[in-house]
Amino acid sequence: MDSSTIFKTTFDILFRYAVLILMFIISFFTIMKNYTTQFIMFIVLFILNFFGSVFVIRDILFLPNFYMAFASPSMSSYLTFFTFALVVTVLAHFCSLSIILAVFDYGKKSKYDFRVKKMSEKNTKILTDFKKIFISSTALVGLLAFLLVYKHVSPEIQELMFKIISTMVSLALLGMIGYELFLSVQFLKTKQHHNPLYQ
Repeated sequence: MDSSTIFKTTFDILFRYAVLILMFIISFFTIMKNYTTQFIMFIVLFILNFFGSVFVIRDILFLPNFYMAFASPSMSSYLTFFTFALVVTVLAHFCSLSIILAVFDYGKKSKYDFRVKKMSEKNTKILTDFKKIFISSTALVGLLAFLLVYKHVSPEIQELMFKIISTMVSLALLGMIGYELFLSVQFLKTKQHHNPLYQ
């Protein structure tokens, strides 16, 4: 395979994952900030989780070096554990999202008006904790899947992945730090306008 074909194939795969990650990030921001669209956003997360899992598992299974690593005494036990953790987490994500969607569906059909948008304090805390754990575990699944793929591709593709992903992460960091500074300046306006900091 020549270098242009390697670049095109690798870029196409990484672009697909970049779009998927961007959609996850938008969904996470929306679900943490907007309580009125939670039900819809959990459906979106369920769909994204499905396609993300299919892409990751398919790409890992098509790596020829992945199967050979199971024969290596130094790597087989680690690889088995990593693969087990990845598969269990993906299945647990499907189960937990299905449960959350079932409860939301129950809420829509209950005698209480779900359009009030005011959830009980206990359920709000449970859902907030669930969202935080789900976001964290999704990020760790992405990291673990990346490490598994990165370990079992050729050195040329590793170098290309490093360059493309480092560029994407650098751009994301610059965007995030810009937003971080924006938020801190908004917080500073409390002091500038002599607004009360506490209620």
